[in-house]
Amino acid sequence: MRQALLAILIFSLGGCYDKKNLILTGGNYKYWDISSVYSKEDSVYYSNPLYSFKFDANGECLYYYYKQQGQKVVRTLFDFEDVEVTNEWEFKGDSIINMLGYDYKILLFNSDSIILFNENVSEMSVMVASPN
Repeated sequence: MRQALLAILIFSLGGCYDKKNLILTGGNYKYWDISSVYSKEDSVYYSNPLYSFKFDANGECLYYYYKQQGQKVVRTLFDFEDVEVTNEWEFKGDSIINMLGYDYKILLFNSDSIILFNENVSEMSVMVASPN
């Protein structure tokens, strides 16, 4: 009986991981706009999509910024120049996501919004699913 309960628990946790993976990547890839950022340390609050992450099902994570081109605003791949980052993402357990080499605590995770907290810089980010 104990082994059956343990197996059910393991499969349900795996199902949760798969569901998060599907939500994050849309099954193939998905963009998430950073709609607001609050830094307690710097007392700074930003509110409008300036940056975006693209997550794909193979673990690649790319970082974009929005650039005005005439009447359009286009998503442009961010060039980190001299800073070395890993273009990868992964879940670490149920409550941490690593993006571009940085760990973020997951405070909220659903199909259209994610709230993350970076303990290293005391920064909270709200990401919303982008329609395109």
